[in-house]
Amino acid sequence: YHGHFITPTWDDKIMRTLIWLREQDGYVVSHTFERALSQDGSIVQKTKYSGLASYRGNRIYVLESANSEDGFLSNSILYPAHRQQVKYLQGMTMGVATRPRMAPYSSNTVWKKLPERMTAREALSQTGVFSFNDTRIDVIARKQLNEAQKV
Repeated sequence: YHGHFITPTWDDKIMRTLIWLREQDGYVVSHTFERALSQDGSIVQKTKYSGLASYRGNRIYVLESANSEDGFLSNSILYPAHRQQVKYLQGMTMGVATRPRMAPYSSNTVWKKLPERMTAREALSQTGVFSFNDTRIDVIARKQLNEAQKV
């Protein structure tokens, strides 16, 4: 999946991450990769998270920790827009923004399922920080995040 959410770390822009869910020893484990580069190239952010996912009450819960000294926790609660539809999952994500001042935040989130034939390298190359009007962000994800911002 590509995950989309609004982050205060990057001036309330859309962060697109790569999320890999897989089964391991009877558990669903998650791996999330965040990459971002400031416009002037002075700030490079690369963060990896790993954790567990669980399905309860028609909701998907994902709890991850950053693979860093800080060990930030991130929590997402997701659900499909319609019961039979899994191309898009929507919900809420909560975590700690690295800027400003390591503040906790929450944001609506939209996960978009990636095509089966897309390579991990290709999917990772599409991650980063985007403005709301950037056409590289899926129109449905942009619309849902934009509507959430207005509330």
